[in-house]
Amino acid sequence: MRIPYPNDLRSRVLAAVDGGVPVRQVAALLRVSVSYIYKASLPCGRPPRKLAGHEQALLMRLGAEPDATLAELRDWLAAERG
Repeated sequence: MRIPYPNDLRSRVLAAVDGGVPVRQVAALLRVSVSYIYKASLPCGRPPRKLAGHEQALLMRLGAEPDATLAELRDWLAAERG
């Protein structure tokens, strides 16, 4: 039976790699395989956020209309941005 790595280990691995430490050095230091590091950097099954390119426009709209409902924001976004 394979025991999964804890999430804090995944976070430490990714932080080290993002900080510029070479992958093989991180693997030796944290006692994980190099392939685990590459797999850990993959998204965790969650699809990319659909509104990522529209966040600023939505925030500005909410600033102008703080009482807007979700339905109103959806309709406005569809009309403005497609």
